[in-house]
Amino acid sequence: MKEKTIRIMEKINNFLLAISSIFLLITTVLAVCNAVVRFGRLGNLTWAEELNTILMILLVYAAQPALEFNNKQLIIGILQSALKNQKAKQFFIILQGIITIAIVSILLFNCYKVIGTAAKFNYVTSVLFFPRKYLFGFMFVSYLAIILNWLVNIFCRHGKLGEETVDIGVVDAAIIDKQVEDYHKAQENGKRGDN
Repeated sequence: MKEKTIRIMEKINNFLLAISSIFLLITTVLAVCNAVVRFGRLGNLTWAEELNTILMILLVYAAQPALEFNNKQLIIGILQSALKNQKAKQFFIILQGIITIAIVSILLFNCYKVIGTAAKFNYVTSVLFFPRKYLFGFMFVSYLAIILNWLVNIFCRHGKLGEETVDIGVVDAAIIDKQVEDYHKAQENGKRGDN
């Protein structure tokens, strides 16, 4: 049951990451188009700026569940690699989840207030007048996915995250320490063999 739950969460996270990648592509294209229009002094694509802002928010919300599931927030990884005790790591994962959920809750609440107020007083272009229930619905689904990923980490994976693998560009301090220690042992053994 635990393995099946983990596989389901991985599929959901991959789907959300694909959506996040699409949003990143769209924001990049819109930003380039807006820069070209501005550089050519042809005007300004205000709607593109607003759409980019919305898509960047959605991009972060779409990617956050996968980050939570894989424990890939940079600062968390650095702090967790310094912990040697498994119980301390598990406690750290619980604390990390609580902090992440609290911050995302605050962002979700404030985003709802800001966009709602801007639309109410007509401070926005037509981009923000599309049905906001879809925008907030997506953000809420991503929020629930963050919570589910956190719970899966605690109850199905028991806080054993990312200890077996190392991503390209992100190296665990414990792995480096082990490699340095092995190197020095090899150097000592080589000197003893020469004598």
